[in-house]
Amino acid sequence: MKGGGRKMKGISISFLILPLTILTFCSPAFPFCSVTDYGAVPDDLIDDSVAFNAAFTEGGFVFVPKGTYYIRHPLHIPDGIILWGENRRFTVLVVEGPEDKAIEIEGENVSLCNLIIQNVSANIGIYSNNKPRLCIQNCYILNFRIAGIYIEGVEYGGYSHISDSYIGGNRIGVVIMTNEVTISRCRFQSNEVFGVWIFHPSFQLSNVFVFDSIFETEERAIYSNAVNTVIFFNRFEKVNIMAVWVGESARVILGYNYYSGVARKVVSLGGEWKDLDEEEQEH
Repeated sequence: MKGGGRKMKGISISFLILPLTILTFCSPAFPFCSVTDYGAVPDDLIDDSVAFNAAFTEGGFVFVPKGTYYIRHPLHIPDGIILWGENRRFTVLVVEGPEDKAIEIEGENVSLCNLIIQNVSANIGIYSNNKPRLCIQNCYILNFRIAGIYIEGVEYGGYSHISDSYIGGNRIGVVIMTNEVTISRCRFQSNEVFGVWIFHPSFQLSNVFVFDSIFETEERAIYSNAVNTVIFFNRFEKVNIMAVWVGESARVILGYNYYSGVARKVVSLGGEWKDLDEEEQEH
């Protein structure tokens, strides 16, 4: 029934192979529940956000069976939650109620895996403010009006990782306004303004890494105003304006990237940048 629930203890979840960025919990005391224990029903067109938020109060590992769930109020995710979809192609959260933020990260060490988060109404898909060690893996983040993912925080509030995800159809794919964020093995497609935007108006960002990702049919792929921005092993294809835009206070290192159908590789507003590929060609 909606609002009720149960906690399943004493079961091992070691059959799930979690990524290294997520701890593998096999302790009998580690909480495990499904959103269906709290009244979420896939494919029934009824609001499931109350059931999801109730499941989060148990803490630990929250499982989402495959199906389509309707999110008509914001989800608030506290410390230590692993929100795990059964199958990233068939576990869908349709956001059609919240106007501002669909999912608000309200604790540290939160992970979201194997989900399609598809927007109808909201400005921001996943929002985190000063909550370090956020992990987003194996997700589709689609069609948000401002940003698919928005991570901000105090000067050292990052240490977050986005990997193996498809981020498309948003105004901006990922907004980064904190330090120590890594993006790896993601695909950015048809985001209206930028694939990745790295900037903070009040302090100098540092240590943002973009590795082994694909940017295609973007206007501008990456803007960075952070020192120690490392952009390696990416593919830039059909980028209409520029692949990398270097802010006036940035220091950007590029290397081993592939460009095809890109209007301009790099444009600088005064910041420093170095392309290791070009240095190798000079030798």
